[in-house]
Amino acid sequence: MSHAPQEETLVNTSRKATNFLFLTDYLIGGASRAIGRTLTAPIDRFMILLHHPEKPKFPQACFLFWRGNLLNMIKSFFPNTVVFNFAIKDLIKRQNYLPFQAVDQRGYGFVVNQFVSGGLAGACCEFVRFPFDNIMKFRVGQLGSGMEKYFGLFKGAGISVMSAMVYRSLYFGLNDSLREVNTYRNDLGVKGVISKYGIAQLASASAWIMNSPISTIHRRMIMQQQYSPNQWHYNSSIDCFKKILRNEGISSFFRGLRFSNTIGPAVILTLYDQAHCYLFEQEK
Repeated sequence: MSHAPQEETLVNTSRKATNFLFLTDYLIGGASRAIGRTLTAPIDRFMILLHHPEKPKFPQACFLFWRGNLLNMIKSFFPNTVVFNFAIKDLIKRQNYLPFQAVDQRGYGFVVNQFVSGGLAGACCEFVRFPFDNIMKFRVGQLGSGMEKYFGLFKGAGISVMSAMVYRSLYFGLNDSLREVNTYRNDLGVKGVISKYGIAQLASASAWIMNSPISTIHRRMIMQQQYSPNQWHYNSSIDCFKKILRNEGISSFFRGLRFSNTIGPAVILTLYDQAHCYLFEQEK
């Protein structure tokens, strides 16, 4: 009986520590995303101007490349699925929720844990975000009435969650696994930044390429929902895959791939890793 108060105190302390670390991860992720979007804003702006149908009118002043970036910085801290991905991914790994968590930091179980925790984080965030995204994109009247309206909020959620799971699994899994073989993983200097960015760029590009077919199907399925069902071109995700492959060829699944799309996510991963290294790894 005398141990009961001590056990309760330990549980409360552990819960507070978990909440603190989750909030810390969220804030680090938000700050990394805000800084990363600021650093890559000129690239995004340049690509928009370059692919504009009219003759591009490049900004006369450099600061115009960051037009609208303040809103992106604010959105990085307020409920943001990208930032929640970082926090939830680290929470899953920290609490050892997965049964194959390995003691060996470079073992098979460790690698699987990196991929699965990233995929689960992406799937959870996407499942929560999806109905709100549907409400913002489409008129509520298009979703039906009664219970049909609520089920309509999750119409197309399957392919969307799968896309997020595949992308985040590769994005986080590759980066966190390769990080352990990086001899400069705890270096806060230039070598650490360059080596971590190289790994992050590889992870970001690989995730973007591997997820491109699923992402293409997801976009097609979402785009047709703005029309009435009798005007839809695809009956399901599988039907969409078959028709694209038959009518447009396999190259259509990778249309729109640009290296510039992977720079921002790679920078965010690097900044997050460096901040984590500075706050936690240096204490070990």
